[in-house]
Amino acid sequence: MLKAMVGVDVGGTFTDVVAVRDGVIETTKVPTNLIDTADGVLSGARELGVDDAGVFNHASTAGLNALLTRRIPKVGLLCTAGHRDILDIGQNWRPADAVTDPRWRRSFGDALAPLVPRYLRRGVRERLGADGAVVFELDEEPARHQIEILGR
Repeated sequence: MLKAMVGVDVGGTFTDVVAVRDGVIETTKVPTNLIDTADGVLSGARELGVDDAGVFNHASTAGLNALLTRRIPKVGLLCTAGHRDILDIGQNWRPADAVTDPRWRRSFGDALAPLVPRYLRRGVRERLGADGAVVFELDEEPARHQIEILGR
């Protein structure tokens, strides 16, 4: 018997849990607890009996919606030194008729506002190669210091 593969999507109303075991797909939908979203994930997993899961994938419609509507708490970003502007460089999907239109903006009023303000983006010395190999090991003490600064 193969181990189960589990996928979860936490939405604003329901949490969907899907399990695939031995080619059989099982699903359940449980209410999302907005105070403790892990509650729905665990409840759905128990309902499907997937304690043997070898793969677990998690998505969050609620989280994606929070990002898209910018209804998120103040957050910071700790990243590899030299990459704190990666959020400004990121690409965005555009409708086909807007791909070549430099005036196109997403419909939200804060289209140009950064998701994380630059002063809340901190870099630490570490680096992984494209193959996942450690190029520069994380120096934990400076990383802790940057986290402390973000926590102020």
